[in-house]
Amino acid sequence: MPITVSLNWQQQSHNTKSQHLASHDFWYYNEPQVAMINPNTGPKRGGNLINITGEGFKPFNPEAGDIDISNSTFCIWPQSMRKTKATVKTSTLATCPAPEELG
Repeated sequence: MPITVSLNWQQQSHNTKSQHLASHDFWYYNEPQVAMINPNTGPKRGGNLINITGEGFKPFNPEAGDIDISNSTFCIWPQSMRKTKATVKTSTLATCPAPEELG
């Protein structure tokens, strides 16, 4: 969906080269849905790889020129609010390393 920016309802964002009104893209996507994690246990030292299956992990197709959000995909561990970088394999599979045990 195209978007422009205005701070005062009069001047709007412009293309820096031509000074014409610049339209930027904003993308909507469905929230990812987790169906299963495997394994659901691991060693206290953490680091074991967890496979996450579900839907919507790769809502865009960067190979076809769509945006790539894979660098902003994380697993968040609510008890500690730690986050670990996810590796998105397909739209239905991602992996995350488990953090080390708390305490």
